[in-house]
Amino acid sequence: MLFVIGPVLLLVPLVAWHYRLSNTRSAYRPQWGFSWSLEGLIWIPPTAIVVILAVFLWRDTHRLDPYKRLPGHALEIQAIAADWKWIFIYPEQGIASVNRLVIPVERPVHLSLTSATVMQSILMPRLAGQIAVMAGMRTQLSLRADQSGRFLGENVQFNGMGFQNEKLAVDAMNGAGRR
Repeated sequence: MLFVIGPVLLLVPLVAWHYRLSNTRSAYRPQWGFSWSLEGLIWIPPTAIVVILAVFLWRDTHRLDPYKRLPGHALEIQAIAADWKWIFIYPEQGIASVNRLVIPVERPVHLSLTSATVMQSILMPRLAGQIAVMAGMRTQLSLRADQSGRFLGENVQFNGMGFQNEKLAVDAMNGAGRR
């Protein structure tokens, strides 16, 4: 941004000072109607910035795709958003939990998410970001915890009184069952 704004912030006061009303020696009388070099100076830098940002956006969008499975044998978890709570079902283990997601450290986790009621959005900022879920729709999220600990998870979709209290704990545990 400074590459585009810098010349403008520098040149506008300079040109205004040079062609001020009291400077009678420097009257502004252009003798041209078009200049390729001026047009290039105006259009090439912003176009290059947009193209460079587009390349980074394209690359990172595909690299961070929540549907893309992570390498390794993933722990399958089904997540259901209900009124003011999240239900996590571990089908391979035959257990479920409410508002507590327990995942292993350094192992890929594949969440299959849906909503039992209205649209909700789960946010786990230190693990996977945010993804929205709706009733009748199934979405996916792949994540992996790099370290053990307790992480915050919450609903960030306004869906009625009390939505701001819909928090959940995400516990990443090592093989010994410690956070």
